[in-house]
Amino acid sequence: MLGWDPQTISESERRELVKFPEWSEAATTTAWIGDFQRYFEDHFSFRNRLIGWHSALLWYGLHTSSSKHRDRREGRLDVYADDGSLEDYVQDQPFTAEELETWRLTLEHSRDWLAHRGTKFLFVVAPDKQMIYPERMPPALVRLREEYRADQLIAYLQAHSSVHVLDLRPAVRAAKGGEILYHRHDTHWNDRGALVAEMRIAEELRGWFPAIRPLGRGDFHESSELPSGDRTSMLDLVDHDNANDAGPRADPGLVVANGRAGTPRPVRRGSTHGHRDSRIESAARARFP
Repeated sequence: MLGWDPQTISESERRELVKFPEWSEAATTTAWIGDFQRYFEDHFSFRNRLIGWHSALLWYGLHTSSSKHRDRREGRLDVYADDGSLEDYVQDQPFTAEELETWRLTLEHSRDWLAHRGTKFLFVVAPDKQMIYPERMPPALVRLREEYRADQLIAYLQAHSSVHVLDLRPAVRAAKGGEILYHRHDTHWNDRGALVAEMRIAEELRGWFPAIRPLGRGDFHESSELPSGDRTSMLDLVDHDNANDAGPRADPGLVVANGRAGTPRPVRRGSTHGHRDSRIESAARARFP
């Protein structure tokens, strides 16, 4: 009633919160009460605060997760156990010959469609977190094959197609020894990982467009006001990891230095796990108006 928590979207639940039910002459009292009950369950006092406390208690106190899709690991990174991540890591279902051929036909169709319109096509393979940090995977998971499905696909395209393929994994792995490149409690790369990818993609595009000049790390400065990887939308947690694994801390985000590539566009609210990389994307758009 006081408007202290006017949220309309629950990021942790990935859904829009129920709106206040409108009364109409066609509505029955019973139906309206049921709609109001659902509205109340989404908007009762301190709901979001209680959800956050619940997640923190499970994560930091009981060393488990409020999400069935997450594995609590001691150390700097946790594992996402949904969206095929574990299956891809174990490699119990490699691509079939038919699936690889479907990939080839689909990519060649896209390339040819674009080429007919004077547009270049670059197929980029972006790595999941488990490809870059396999040491953080649960030890009970035993890999059945050394190669990933991405390796299968890239090898197949190189042998049977002329589609231009860029595998980002070598560049990201090479940068792994310096800074953490992925959100600690999420599946996506953070500002630093996104910058590594942007630099490698821009480098590849220079073969077609020599005027491109990729931004480097020196073109960005750190800003604690825009943390990178400070929380996850599914667990609603704040990062509490530093060199000594004690005390709250979040990696400062990267912001384009003044005068180099323009001013980054404002961060769009509504997604805490993906919006950080928009600053680097905006830098790329500033270079290619």
